Amino acid sequence: MVERSVNPADRRQVLVALTPQAEAFRRRLHALRRAQLRTALDRLAPEERPVFLRSLEALVAALRQDPQTLAAEELASPEPAQTTGT
Repeated sequence: MVERSVNPADRRQVLVALTPQAEAFRRRLHALRRAQLRTALDRLAPEERPVFLRSLEALVAALRQDPQTLAAEELASPEPAQTTGT
């Protein structure tokens, strides 16, 4: 699935590349995942899409945050109030 070769500019480095068969498989898998996502997103009602997009942007921003910063913020913030099911 991968081919290894020595970097001609720096023989200490090993270069790793996908074989043509592995690259073809990667392209097919990528296309399949895109089709799955498109199908899932097409099921959202037009009025739901902006809400989904904002939620997704918030999730991406949180995941990009430094884990140390996130942990410090969690420790600094007061615990959320417990809600009851009533």
